[in-house]
Amino acid sequence: MKKILLLAALAAFGLNSFAQDGEFVLEKLWTVDVSSLVTTNDTRQGVGIDGKFYLNVKGEDPKVVIIDQNGLSEETLPGGTNCGINRDDEGNLIVSLATFPSEWSTEAPMLRVINPTTKATKDITLTSDCLPTGRCDFLGKALGDMTGDGQMLIAGANDGTQVCVVSMDDGEIDTDNSYKANVEGVGPITSTTISVYENNALYVTRNANPWLLTADGESMTATQFTLPNKGACNGMEAFMLDGKQYFLYPTLENYQDAFAIAEANAETAVATAASTVTANGNGFQCDWLNAEYDASINMVNIYQYYPGKHVTMWRFYNTETDVADLNVTKDEVAKTYVNMMGVESATPFDGVNIVVTTYSDGSKTTSKVIR
Repeated sequence: MKKILLLAALAAFGLNSFAQDGEFVLEKLWTVDVSSLVTTNDTRQGVGIDGKFYLNVKGEDPKVVIIDQNGLSEETLPGGTNCGINRDDEGNLIVSLATFPSEWSTEAPMLRVINPTTKATKDITLTSDCLPTGRCDFLGKALGDMTGDGQMLIAGANDGTQVCVVSMDDGEIDTDNSYKANVEGVGPITSTTISVYENNALYVTRNANPWLLTADGESMTATQFTLPNKGACNGMEAFMLDGKQYFLYPTLENYQDAFAIAEANAETAVATAASTVTANGNGFQCDWLNAEYDASINMVNIYQYYPGKHVTMWRFYNTETDVADLNVTKDEVAKTYVNMMGVESATPFDGVNIVVTTYSDGSKTTSKVIR
């Protein structure tokens, strides 16, 4: 029997919408304009981990560039020839070595796992049993540790009938548990990502409502759900906060950078961020969003990479939860002012300002002032 990690009932994934006490807070911590830092056409996907963004720059000399609140780092990591990049639960980066727009192959390594701290790399060659059909494309989040016993799901472009399960055993392909699973109910499309969590998987396409995948023997079933004001941009993830499942996703207007946080099938979102652009900022219909729960302060860090425009880090929490006080016995060391267009300054702008205060331990808080 193959090892299938998608065993939870749909209710456990939060398909039912619940009322939430307290007030939700979505704060913008900082933003960096990347329009002059990377070539947009070659840098179509990015992901955030531990306060840093990692963007995969494909091409003849592929590399992963690193951006934090101070801008572009001189340090780079070995990248992938395709645009796809994501991460696993252990904080390893995963980049695609398949050459866009070719199909996935068994002839050479197709995935590269990178430890961003040690820079250690591990290349993975897929087997025919877990080879996606169709053009290579973006990557979703993997489960566990892809240098150990992790697992990720991949769908080839324009093939919605199968999902390839790539299982690892001590850092090597687990041939007994890597396979193609038939999926009922999803439509084939380009730009599909599948993110795997502890008990579920989130199947996301560019211009349709998302699906939840659950195991049905060695196949999978898909259940579609709705989100309020969902747009057609690529880029969506799920996360847990206070025992409830939330979805982080781009909203209308299409191909801009607005986003929201909501429960599945909810009528309204619990938090929204307005667009900072008035037209499509990139030709790839992407607004990459990923979430990172910080247990030390019971908050969720949200990373947004909008190709061709900016990387922005946010923080999301509920005021009724036990949120740690970030400022106790800490010295204030700097203030940054951000206007409604996302431009930063050391001095306040006329009008509405988001004030980002940095403390001696590296933590930050935000507030809003009007001049």
